Order: sequence, then C-alpha cells, then structure tokens
Amino acid sequence: MRDSKSNRIGLLAVSRHEYFTLIICTIISLSFLFANDNPRVYGLRAAIVDVWAGVLQQISGFRSGEELQQELARTRMRASELLLENSRLQQARVENEFLRSMLEFKRETGYTLLTASVIGRDEDQLVRSITIDVGTRDGVRKDLPVIVPEGIVGRVARAGQSSAVVQLLIDHNFHVACKIRESRVDGILAYEGGDYNLLTQVIQKAPV
Repeated sequence: MRDSKSNRIGLLAVSRHEYFTLIICTIISLSFLFANDNPRVYGLRAAIVDVWAGVLQQISGFRSGEELQQELARTRMRASELLLENSRLQQARVENEFLRSMLEFKRETGYTLLTASVIGRDEDQLVRSITIDVGTRDGVRKDLPVIVPEGIVGRVARAGQSSAVVQLLIDHNFHVACKIRESRVDGILAYEGGDYNLLTQVIQKAPV
C-alpha cells in the first residue's frame, strides 16, 4: 500500500517536471523563431501569431462577459433608484395639486384652512370615523367641517389636544347643514347608503 502511494507521488512529480520542461522548451523555441529573420519562417510565425491572437481574444471575451454582468447589475440598481425617485415625484405632484386646490378653495370661500393627515381609522360598521393629527391646540373644535378639494367628507365629532375624531359622511348618523351654491337654498345633508347622500328639510317649492 505504501509502495503504491509512493509510486503515485513519484509519477506526479515526474509528470509535473516534464510539463515544466516542455513549457520552458516551447518558450525558448518561440524566442528563437521570432528572432529568426529567414523569410521561410514568416508563414509559421504568422500562424503562431494568429493562434495567440485568438487565445487573447477568448480571454478578452471572458473578461468582457464579466464586465457586462457588472454593468447589468449597475443598470438594475440605477433603474431601482429611478423608480423610487419617480414614485417620490408623483407623490410630490399629488400633494402639490391638493395644496393648490385648497388654496383656490380658500380664495373662493375666505375660510381659514388647516391641513391634516389621517392617523387612524375605525373599522366599526355602525360608526364610520377616522382620526386626524390635529387638535384643539391647532384650533380644531367640535362640529368643524372636514373637507377635501372635491367637497365635504365629515365633521369633527371629538377634539383632543393633538388629535381629533372625524365622523365621516358615509356614517348613517351623519347630518350636516348645507347650502346649494346656485340657489342659496338651505337643507340638511344625510347619508342614504351606498354612494348616495340626500338633501333633506328643503323648502318644498324652493328652486333646487
């Protein structure tokens, strides 16, 4: 067993020595070949150069493939960054349009507006309400209307120091006094279910 292992080690050492000798001899032969100015060796020299150029081209191709992978990874990262930036710009555009419409509403009505964000939502089917992030210290008080550019969405049901509960227009117990813009007729707006609200307590012969 030991002799067999020794033989394998010896053969491996001899094999490596032979390969090393072959490489050295090849390099020396090529050196003499390229140093020879004899016209007869020009063709052989050209063939060797072509072969070596092909090898270098393959190596360059492998390197280019790796560079392409790196470039692809950088491109994907840049695409993700651009998508995120685009999302931020769209959000900023929506916010700007909202603020612009609120300013226009303020100019038309003369009301003082206070912006707020929704920080909570009541999922109870009997009471439809949301919580906003402004309260009495910001000037909020009970029964103030809560609006968006499209119109009223509810009224302040309870006001705390830094937050308030808003009863939504889609709550069955919601009622609010309102006035028709064109005819200036007064009435009470109430939720009827689904996508419908009803203006009640309007004078019977009033032009609506």
